[in-house]
Amino acid sequence: SVSAPSPREPSLRVSLDVTSLLDQLTGVGVFAQELAAGLAARSDVDLSVFAVSWRGRDRLHQVVPQGAQVHVRPLPARLARLAWARFDVPTARQLAGPADVVHGPNFVVPPGGGAAEVVTVHDLTALRYPEMCTADVLEWPGLLRRALRRGAWVHTVSEFVAAEVRDAFPEAGDRVVAVPNGVRMPPAADLTTDAGAGHHLAGGERYVLALGTVEPRKDLPTLVEAFDLVAGSHADLKLVIAG
Repeated sequence: SVSAPSPREPSLRVSLDVTSLLDQLTGVGVFAQELAAGLAARSDVDLSVFAVSWRGRDRLHQVVPQGAQVHVRPLPARLARLAWARFDVPTARQLAGPADVVHGPNFVVPPGGGAAEVVTVHDLTALRYPEMCTADVLEWPGLLRRALRRGAWVHTVSEFVAAEVRDAFPEAGDRVVAVPNGVRMPPAADLTTDAGAGHHLAGGERYVLALGTVEPRKDLPTLVEAFDLVAGSHADLKLVIAG
């Protein structure tokens, strides 16, 4: 006799906000890109991706990994944040179809519309140093509090940030989980790159490297002041800002 095949275990349906992939990648963009690729490669996950953007609506298919279902619902980010600050629409279900979990990897998660909500908080600069943040960054604490009232879970990238979130957002309760960022080794060819090429780009063999976006919360003026204190006695030292 031939036994009947065992029924396939249902896959977890995950909706992921990949808006950060539509612009030049920052740290959050790299995080979202790697997360999307990892989820799309899993046999036990059905991944749907969406973006809250009007300008990038035509490029979404170009930036997501194979295996992900792409949902294009053009929606300006500014309009979405205004709506989510007051109402629980539009929902993730409206943006990307039915799901079990919706994940916002960039501080904000849309209302689940029946899906469990997870939001990643990378740091609390918006609360600790608001004078260094742009207007859109300053909106996320209020949006997070509303999401927490809906029952959202918070993912942080370190135990330190998890403790900060628990202190600043007591309504989160025990729904804060720290999972560090993963590390993917670069190809072997990249590890054997001639150091001279890097020295050429930096303009010298000794340099201080600041890697990140150029925005107020990075406080680059203070870095320049600190560099100025040592540069006079180290003429061969360079300051390199990249990212």
